[in-house]
Amino acid sequence: MSVLTKWLGLPSFLFSVFVFYWSLPIFAILYRIRFASLGKRNDMLDWARALVAYFRVTLLQAGEHTLYKGGPCLYLCNHRSWADFFIDAYLTEGRAALMSRWLVYFVFPVFCTSCMILKGIVLFKRGTIADKEAFNAWLDQTLGSSHVPGLLVYPEGHRSTKPASLPLKRGMLHYAHSRK
Repeated sequence: MSVLTKWLGLPSFLFSVFVFYWSLPIFAILYRIRFASLGKRNDMLDWARALVAYFRVTLLQAGEHTLYKGGPCLYLCNHRSWADFFIDAYLTEGRAALMSRWLVYFVFPVFCTSCMILKGIVLFKRGTIADKEAFNAWLDQTLGSSHVPGLLVYPEGHRSTKPASLPLKRGMLHYAHSRK
């Protein structure tokens, strides 16, 4: 990609970041997130649907498999762009809390605070975890207090647009195996 192409795409990118940053409050004001509805709601799915529609995302299904809906589930996803958050929330039908490091909170505080209120995000401090059992117990408690039955994680650890996947970080794989 040439430097000129990158510069020409910068205004679009910055506007998209602005929309993503303010997406939950904007879509609540526009009532795309039906916060006043009585009964069971899925605000994260409403948010994801609104962003998929706004950015005109086209999704194609490969294969015949459908989404697992039998109970708690750990969804392992590749992290390719900032759009992964709402696309993966859309693909999991809002059935999974996003797992993200605290740094994302400081980059997108409005979005993350809204997600915390909706119990749609689990924030953790990235790095070596001294007591993995204590972390896993905290994660169990956090997920237990959420209305969504799953957790959506990016086991590569960070975004990558390389053609091949990065090596997986094993922490969440160990967690999933210990909770099966």
